[in-house]
Amino acid sequence: RLAGNSLGVYVIRHKGGQFGRLRGNSDILYIGKSTGQNGMRARINSYFNPGPTQWTNQRIHSFLQREVPMEISFVITENPRQLESQLLQQYVEDHDELPPFNRSE
Repeated sequence: RLAGNSLGVYVIRHKGGQFGRLRGNSDILYIGKSTGQNGMRARINSYFNPGPTQWTNQRIHSFLQREVPMEISFVITENPRQLESQLLQQYVEDHDELPPFNRSE
């Protein structure tokens, strides 16, 4: 169950296993945060109904449409920006690149 209006950080993982990165392997597709007044539930729901200018939401939505096995893990925190930044920094240190859906291309 999602944490309603709570703020936090979430990770979308590929349940089909790990895939190659520039260095090593990972099952992490995206690291994100909820910071808006609607919280975690609204942020996750936006992937199921992306707007026309929401590029990341559209990419994740297309994977959902193809039934790629994914799961979402989350943690509630008072400072989601800081935790997201730390997790992304650790990912880059481990793999020399961002998770696939965190890239802006």
